[in-house]
Amino acid sequence: MQENKKIGPYLSLHFLILIFGFTGILGKYIETPATALTVYRTGITFISLGLYMWYKGYKFFPGWKNIILLLLSGGVIGLHWVLFFQAIKTANVSITMAMLSTGALFASFLEPIFYHRRLRLHEVFFGLLAVVGVYIIFADSQHNESFQSGIIIALCAAFLSAGYSIINSKWSQKLPDDTVMVAFYEMIGSVVVVSIIFSGMDGFYQGFSQVSWTDALGILFLALVCTSYTNVRMIQLFKYLSPFTMMLNINIEPVYSMIMAVILFSDERMSGHFYIGAGVILFTVVLNALLNNYRDRRHAKKLAQTDAYKNSTEY
Repeated sequence: MQENKKIGPYLSLHFLILIFGFTGILGKYIETPATALTVYRTGITFISLGLYMWYKGYKFFPGWKNIILLLLSGGVIGLHWVLFFQAIKTANVSITMAMLSTGALFASFLEPIFYHRRLRLHEVFFGLLAVVGVYIIFADSQHNESFQSGIIIALCAAFLSAGYSIINSKWSQKLPDDTVMVAFYEMIGSVVVVSIIFSGMDGFYQGFSQVSWTDALGILFLALVCTSYTNVRMIQLFKYLSPFTMMLNINIEPVYSMIMAVILFSDERMSGHFYIGAGVILFTVVLNALLNNYRDRRHAKKLAQTDAYKNSTEY
């Protein structure tokens, strides 16, 4: 009976993953430059989240120190999205999503720094294995400079994504009941930081005026559905599904993106070597998540047994 109760939330999760995967498709479809696209996306998102918070009666003020830190956190995801969209425009959806899969492995190497724990041997092994997958894809694209540039840009985006996920895990501990507010200020931070960093670049302001009607519809869908709706719905699903279940399934987002890209765009059909490399990366990400979950559960079980033994000896 308990399993049946999880079927609805599980299907909802995969619907969200499908929407996440569609983000890459929109990144290719929308011709607006990556910087303007990011500012429009996060700008519309923070407005919609603000309206949602007002409607629900959520608080808006977490303290000035938290606001400043949240704005900086938003700058990280803003820069990630600029690089993400630029990688798609430089290479394609398939290459970008394959490289983005390495974000989970980057997180494995960043977590010991943020959480002051030792680096696990299997994480080093999987990190090296992922490098092999990246090398296979990079070597296969040696005659295409755009693909190679896209790989480098997408890897930088994956690194920022890993950093953002760890920063947000800290926020979920500090402000566990204010996740929507966290997202609200982070989206504002994205607009502010991206605008400050890229305002001096040629074509930055022109990019805002070069938005066609079809691009505008794509940006609206990207902001309202792919960002605002998914943020709120993901928070709701945490009530029914474990964080591990959520993260493990989200790791297959690149598969959805690559399948949709091949169906929708003829130039997304890649060589066999690419899919071998992408398969190696996805395999390492999923197996690493499974092993980490097994290790954490075993550790929690040992702690519970130790506590039970201590309690029994006190009587």
